[in-house]
Amino acid sequence: MTTETEGQLRSAVQVLLDAGIRMPVLTAAAKASSWHPTVTTRVQATLSQFVDELQAYGVDVQSLVTPAPASPSVAVPEAVRRFGASPAGQPTDPALRQPAEPVFVGRLAFGAGPSVQPLDPALRTPAGTPNTQVEPAGQHRVSQVATAAASERPRHEVELPTVPVLSAAAVLNLPSHKPSLEFEGTLDGLRGVPIDDLAGIRDDAGVGDKELERLHAAGISSVYDLMMRIPLRYIDRSQITALADLRPGTKNVATVGKVVSTKADYAKRYARIEVGVGRHRVSSIQFQAPWMAQRFRADDLVLLYGDVTEWNGFVQMPGALIAPMKDATAPFMPVYPQSEKHQVSTWTLHRAALDALRRIPTLDDPVPDRIRTTRGLPTRLAAMRAVHVPDNAEDATVGRDRLAYDELLRMQLAMGVHRAAAKARPAVVHSPTGTLTRRWLETLPWALTGAQNRVLKEIAEDLRSSSPMKRLLQGDVGSGKTATAIGAMLMAIEGGHQAALMAPIGVLVQQHYEEIAETCEQLGLRAVLVPGKNKVKARREALAGLESGKIHIAVGTTALLSEDVVFRSLGLVVIDEQHRFGVNQRAALIAKGPGGAVADELGATATPIPRTAAMTQFGDVDISILDELPPGRTPIQTRWEPVVPLDDADHTHWQFVRAQVDAGRQAFVVCPLVAEPETKAGQESEAQAAAAVETAVALDEGALSGLRIAVVTGRLKPADRAEVMHSFATGEVDVLVATTVIEVGVSVPNATTITILNAGNFGLAQLHQLRGRVGRGKYAGFCVLTGEVSDVGQARMDAMCATTDGFKLANVDLELRGPGALAGSAQAGHRAGLLVADLLADAELMHAARADAHEMLSTDPLLKRRPTLRAEVELALGEDAHYLQRS
Repeated sequence: MTTETEGQLRSAVQVLLDAGIRMPVLTAAAKASSWHPTVTTRVQATLSQFVDELQAYGVDVQSLVTPAPASPSVAVPEAVRRFGASPAGQPTDPALRQPAEPVFVGRLAFGAGPSVQPLDPALRTPAGTPNTQVEPAGQHRVSQVATAAASERPRHEVELPTVPVLSAAAVLNLPSHKPSLEFEGTLDGLRGVPIDDLAGIRDDAGVGDKELERLHAAGISSVYDLMMRIPLRYIDRSQITALADLRPGTKNVATVGKVVSTKADYAKRYARIEVGVGRHRVSSIQFQAPWMAQRFRADDLVLLYGDVTEWNGFVQMPGALIAPMKDATAPFMPVYPQSEKHQVSTWTLHRAALDALRRIPTLDDPVPDRIRTTRGLPTRLAAMRAVHVPDNAEDATVGRDRLAYDELLRMQLAMGVHRAAAKARPAVVHSPTGTLTRRWLETLPWALTGAQNRVLKEIAEDLRSSSPMKRLLQGDVGSGKTATAIGAMLMAIEGGHQAALMAPIGVLVQQHYEEIAETCEQLGLRAVLVPGKNKVKARREALAGLESGKIHIAVGTTALLSEDVVFRSLGLVVIDEQHRFGVNQRAALIAKGPGGAVADELGATATPIPRTAAMTQFGDVDISILDELPPGRTPIQTRWEPVVPLDDADHTHWQFVRAQVDAGRQAFVVCPLVAEPETKAGQESEAQAAAAVETAVALDEGALSGLRIAVVTGRLKPADRAEVMHSFATGEVDVLVATTVIEVGVSVPNATTITILNAGNFGLAQLHQLRGRVGRGKYAGFCVLTGEVSDVGQARMDAMCATTDGFKLANVDLELRGPGALAGSAQAGHRAGLLVADLLADAELMHAARADAHEMLSTDPLLKRRPTLRAEVELALGEDAHYLQRS
């Protein structure tokens, strides 16, 4: 076929496309830079269906078209078969595929006329396109740029200019048209420099207030915010792949080209940007970001980074990062977190960061030179430059670690200053004699574990100190925390003081009281369960005994916090499940010490805490760990069964439960969580309680019919709940269906089996706590987790089945939930002031920061010698500095 003939066919194809007649053969032919003879045959066969339409526009195609083939098959030469597809398959090139039935999307009257540009930007003619024939484009399929006129206008060459690659120092030394930023030269001074003072935000980038609003909405309002916005990754300019060498299936590829066309579809919420080099093209669909089409113009030099795919035989990079390359760049280009919601691009952030660094002449560094040298840390300004304009990956890592270290050091200093201030408060000085503790140990049917003896020695040293004790006792389920707490309270009583134990729920309080009261009776002491204000007489007697000193130990919930609860000499406060109380509640109780002194505080938790989490959340607290279990405890056997019907009495699990009951044992069944957003934290919803009742009815009528089944929920009145628990503890009930009200503190040694329904709705810590309700006696314990789970839920089930070690499970839980879990309620915000550091991945940095903070505070406990560093701590953490002591 002659060039003239192909040109006439191309013009005819374009007329049909402009008229709205969209067919795979026509589209593929229009975008192909050169035609195989088979393509010509297909085009001629297709044009024969539209002779009338073409003639209406004055196109003489009688000599160009051929009748449509009688058979739907088209003979494909063997050479073509080997190149495009196997003999039995469709060719990759859409132009070589079997033609579909013609689809009349529109008539010529609704399309573009011969002198009108096509509606699709990819088919328009860029300004200055030469009217010359181009050579075949090789294996890449490239877009055909043509007008709707009958004349031939083949694809143009896209020439790629050279963008110089300079060293990071050379890039930073390029001049800025604006003067140095005005601030006092401190990190906090950068907080006061507005982001709109930087080039590339208003004037240079050609955007205005809208861009500024987007940056503010994305949390970037100052230069400080910008410097702390760390790139997600970097693109190595030495690893750029030529556009002609892109191959579908490759991942994380960077290429450079010029923008050929852009298209925004706001109805379908996407933008398409086509980039070319020479005769080769690649397009990128930016989903949910039609605004991206407005950011680029024809002939803009851009870098694309992403995965290479193929669609209908054409190379694409869907969702690729696209960044302009207007200026000389360093060897490593940063890729920042983009915000589709606020329409903030990585290039906007990069240009702003570059301009800021060029205009920051110096930056104070309050970290002592000795510590920086020992840790191998760069200066703060050098770290910022290395993060945003690095020469290599190592520089970027070192810079990022310095900024992360600063954040962790501020956190540790905040907790250290708080701890020093607490230590300066007047405290109760105890004089434990050992008279009560020795008698108590003689009454125990077992010997204390080595861990319990070690922790009691640590507590005794704290009690003798003139500084207030602030210690956290953590241990796994059944490790003996209650016994250790009793020993600590007896030490306080030996010195002539009183003790109080506060727990979050009534069931737990009642259990603690019964155990403490039994001990007190054996030793000739008095303990009281402080009732609520509705029990007037009992409360009045209890308060009188506490004020006179005749009662030695008070046990209660938040009733202990009331102003009318007055102690003669409160020396020790034990707070069980201390994370369930707020900092103000705990402070109110320890403030009831004698003569303005604060009582010593011993917190306890049955939820093991990973070391990193402990340093983060309890950096101002001494931690004691009970890492041994009392002898004779049998590990609980755990398994997961996805489906355990409540009405199937023949199911192996329910048969096992029935066998345990027949053997004289008892069982728990925990009903699934019911999500109700309006329910306050820590309160059980009505739906939750109703679900427990429904579960009990289903079991009574189904799988466990004939057994004695009872229900306990958090919605029951305390007296009714206590009565049900007493019936279960005394063996009057075989199976107790419960909500998570039994999660902590409930101890029924005869209970050997616990079934947790829909276990995937619970976290690992909760599952471990619930499992700890069984296996507390001489009989083996069994835990069955039920329900379908997600991938993360499956990981929880696997972990539960693999170990009963709460500390191992705590680390698994931390890995599954990520570092945000360590920040508690702050995870929805800025993670306790951390913008760079990762509380999970930066464990080593955390250890270093903690050690350095202790060293600095050892000679300067209130940072009076380092006012700049102190100001950074207070301003960076703000309320979060106190959050670290909250629940």
